[in-house]
Amino acid sequence: MTRAARMPHPLSDVSAYPRSAEFYSAYLRALENVRSKTVLYTNAEIAAEYLASLTFLKKKLRTQTDYRRWLNRFVEEFDPDDIAMWEAPASKRDLNKWREAWMHSPKQYDYCGIFVTFFLNWAADNGYLVSKACRGLEKLYEVDRADIV
Repeated sequence: MTRAARMPHPLSDVSAYPRSAEFYSAYLRALENVRSKTVLYTNAEIAAEYLASLTFLKKKLRTQTDYRRWLNRFVEEFDPDDIAMWEAPASKRDLNKWREAWMHSPKQYDYCGIFVTFFLNWAADNGYLVSKACRGLEKLYEVDRADIV
C-alpha cells in the first residue's frame, strides 16, 4: 500500500474546521486589518515607477513616446485613485467609459485598451496589483487586407 493511499484526504474530516459565525467574523476583521496596513499607491505613483523601469526604457523611442502620451492621459483621468481600484470588477466599466472618448477612431480606442492592459499587467507583475479585472477589452478596429493578399 502506498503512503498516499494510507493518508486521509485533508478535507475528509470537516470537524477540524471552524464553523462558527464568530470565527468567520474575526477572520474577516483580520483580513480588513491586513488590507488597511497595506501601502496603497496611486495610479500616478505607479505610472512614475513604470516610466523609470527597465521594461519602459528598453522600448523603442516611438513606443516610449506613445506609451508616455497614453500614461499621461490615464493618470489625468484616474489619479489620485489607488492602483488597487483595478482589482475590482467594476473598474472595467470605468475604463470602458473612459475609452469611449476615442470611439471616433477605432485604432485609438483599441490602442488605449492595449496600453492599459499592458500597464496593468506590468503593475501586477511587479507586485502593485494582486489581480486584474480589466481583461478581454472589446476591440473595434478590424483589418481587411484581402485585396492585398
